Amino acid sequence: PVAATSGTDTAFADGTLFLTSVYVPENFTATGAGFLVGSVGGTDKVIVNVWTSAGVHVIGSTVTDGGTTAGTAAQNQEINFTAPTALTGPRRYLIGVSANGATAKLRTRIAYTGGKAFAGSVAQTHAATTTVVAPSAFAADKGPYADLF
Repeated sequence: PVAATSGTDTAFADGTLFLTSVYVPENFTATGAGFLVGSVGGTDKVIVNVWTSAGVHVIGSTVTDGGTTAGTAAQNQEINFTAPTALTGPRRYLIGVSANGATAKLRTRIAYTGGKAFAGSVAQTHAATTTVVAPSAFAADKGPYADLF
């Protein structure tokens, strides 16, 4: 994002998983995923996960106690996975961010007109690591500003 207030200030919703695609250009060991917190942090518990472009779960953050408390407003929050994980490149993956409430917010991308970025939201029980239906298009205001580290 250009600024901490870029995009749409989107409320989390318990039972909703926000997905965005990320391109991994070469083999890479990921230790976690980060996302841009919206105008409200704290209170809700957040979980980040990675899926293949086919929707198969690869790795995620801890689900103990419902996840990690949402970070500070307008800051990038990085959450470690349960273990470092080797990702194979070049390949597209999906980063998913979910919360167990609707108080905290995240920043989502309003539009995307170039390349093959995919984004969307799907219904999913918080902390579930099941297969997801991967988005095949870009849905505005659904894809978090997210990355791997």
